[in-house]
Amino acid sequence: MTDTQDAPVADLDTRRIGEMVAKLPAIAAYLRHESIEGTLEYVHALPGDPEGEFVRDFLTLPLGDMLDKWYGGRFHASELAAGVMDSVLQELRR
Repeated sequence: MTDTQDAPVADLDTRRIGEMVAKLPAIAAYLRHESIEGTLEYVHALPGDPEGEFVRDFLTLPLGDMLDKWYGGRFHASELAAGVMDSVLQELRR
């Protein structure tokens, strides 16, 4: 991705997002829910918490809306995916 203003995902703390996603099933179990979807009613991003907002959007928004909001659209998301795939392939060649 060349323009991070158009792709706010580049500024997110991916470690924190991973931790949030990893804890959601435990929270759902604690609340005695049958699914994570039901738990989202109780999970709200705090103001100034872009990682929380991203996780909620990830689980609730249609793909096109997610790509527009966080990746600057489908084209920028495709560029990011291509870069990730290049990195993976280089690692596999070692």
